[in-house]
Amino acid sequence: MGCLVYLIIYNGVKNRMGIITKYIKSILWSIVIIVLCFTPGDRFSGVGPDIPYFDKFVHFIFFFVLSFILQYEAKNVINLKHCLLILLYAVILGGFIELIQEYLISGRSGEIFDLEADVIGAVMAFVFFKSIKSQ
Repeated sequence: MGCLVYLIIYNGVKNRMGIITKYIKSILWSIVIIVLCFTPGDRFSGVGPDIPYFDKFVHFIFFFVLSFILQYEAKNVINLKHCLLILLYAVILGGFIELIQEYLISGRSGEIFDLEADVIGAVMAFVFFKSIKSQ
């Protein structure tokens, strides 16, 4: 969350309500990701298709959407530094989730491939955002 705070300050938002208002979608989506990833694994048995590595696709989607929302909320401040901050936020959030899953959540395990899917999702959102913004 530290990177998100820096990203918010970097964009020049002065007051706290302005910060929350400007980034409300990405804050809420981050909370959704955390809640779903911290839910014990046995609560999801039988949910979703029985496809190998489907959880990697879910991680990809979570972080694709998060990165896209952050880029959208930042509006005209999309530059290399901004993109790197979003990517750093994705890595920190994804890493934090995997560590907590490994050591504190029953029925969950931390996996480096989940973190990899998080990062790939965030990067692909940059590509997608850039392609639709250039049109």
